[in-house]
Amino acid sequence: MKTFLKILLLVLSGLLIASCKFNGPSGPVQPSDKRIPYSPYPVNGATNQPLAVALKWKADAAVKFDVYFDTKNPPLNLKASNVDSSSRTVVVIGLKTSKVYYWKVVSKLANGSKLEGPVWHFTTKSNSTQQGYVMIEQKLYTELPHIVNILFQVVDFNGKGIDFLTTNDFELFEDGEKISQSESEMQVFKKGQTPFELRTVLMLDNSTSLGSDIAQMKSAANDFVNNLVTGQKVAVYKFSEKPVLVQDFTDNISLLTTAINSINLGYATTNLYGAVIEGASRLVYRFDSDQIIQSDLILFTDGQDTQDSHTLSEAVNAISGKSVYTVGLGSDIDPEVLNILGTSGFYPISKVDELSTTFNKIEQDLNKYANSFYWLRYRSPKRGPNMHTLVLQILNNPNTGEGSTIIDQFSSAGFFSVNPGLYFNSSAASPEGIDTLYLFRGQGAKIVQAASYLTPNPPAFSWSLPDTSIAKIKPYESNNSRAEISPGIKTGITSTLVTDVNNAGVSKRLFIKVN
Repeated sequence: MKTFLKILLLVLSGLLIASCKFNGPSGPVQPSDKRIPYSPYPVNGATNQPLAVALKWKADAAVKFDVYFDTKNPPLNLKASNVDSSSRTVVVIGLKTSKVYYWKVVSKLANGSKLEGPVWHFTTKSNSTQQGYVMIEQKLYTELPHIVNILFQVVDFNGKGIDFLTTNDFELFEDGEKISQSESEMQVFKKGQTPFELRTVLMLDNSTSLGSDIAQMKSAANDFVNNLVTGQKVAVYKFSEKPVLVQDFTDNISLLTTAINSINLGYATTNLYGAVIEGASRLVYRFDSDQIIQSDLILFTDGQDTQDSHTLSEAVNAISGKSVYTVGLGSDIDPEVLNILGTSGFYPISKVDELSTTFNKIEQDLNKYANSFYWLRYRSPKRGPNMHTLVLQILNNPNTGEGSTIIDQFSSAGFFSVNPGLYFNSSAASPEGIDTLYLFRGQGAKIVQAASYLTPNPPAFSWSLPDTSIAKIKPYESNNSRAEISPGIKTGITSTLVTDVNNAGVSKRLFIKVN
């Protein structure tokens, strides 16, 4: 079995390397100027793609990227702006079956110039009932002494979040060898370990056709904002003649309910497509180790677009690759149009008193999506300045095709062995670090780096120093694992107790000797 897995991993590694040199059906992707985006994933011309896709690319020297994604060529819809160069990943969800999507990436250089990449395209799968899970890698990075971290998301083939997986649901391979969960201390964390924000645009139709139903609409909207998930912020709009912002993004329920209650009947016209376009422009997506931002538009209406100031095509282009829920009340709606606009779901209701239940269903859907982000963290047994192929997959996944595995590479350069615990100024040359810091009066400060190795949670540190006459400590505001320690007015010996506040019982005392 191990021999088979090694062969399989070698084949997969070859395909991964090959994808860096060739652009699938459309031929070579590497430009002569490597600052121009190249080597896209999905490969150019790919078919049978799931309805949630992580767009990836390569580019040298760029500091930021803009990503355009559309159903037309060339793509004009700005999907994500100023994507960090360390991420180079943008997730698109709510895609339609049997649809061709076009995308391109623009490199932003440090000197302010821009380099536009080629237009790539892929086609989604034709079967919307396919079973199984899709894994979307967001980021892989390593940290000392020998830790590998992967941020990823798991969704179904319709882009709905899968939120119930645990460590035992995954298996991991390095260079074809299965990694032992117990020996590697492999752990899977939920999104709580990463700052997460869910932004929801609540777009409410207040045209005169709503009549007396507006009171129940406001009641249902208030029920929705009274049950926000952790990290969720809501912006409230009303629309008839045009979309009007009533309350910008906030998690303050009092402000949201006040805004909703202020909505009265508007005009005898419905600018439905304009409302979709405005709402889509407020949707922001960010996926990296510093923060995850997911956005959704929830649109409620009781009719069709009667204004004709925008077209359905314009609205569809605006929501390409974005998450939109549509709720239609009564018999005057156009179900076909709302189904097209509802990339994440269309909910027809016959009576306004069904709206509260419908909003609750959507909120549950959003909660699942918010909890479908995972961190995997483990101790790699690899050492030395070598590249290794990592494969992560879900046990018993009905999906064995596209998106069923995460395949990536990492370097074990600088990896070293060390026992669990808290260390100061640890390195490959000196794994145990230091126990005593030597300072001299009249000289400058020294930097001390604290590190908690092999702990169950990502570390965060506090530094205490009761006697500041011998030494002074100034932790970095942006990174509390680092502190600047300088001599005081006296000579002698003191100590600082450093505690990893995210891992109970992990602390260590650093002695400071000032001469």
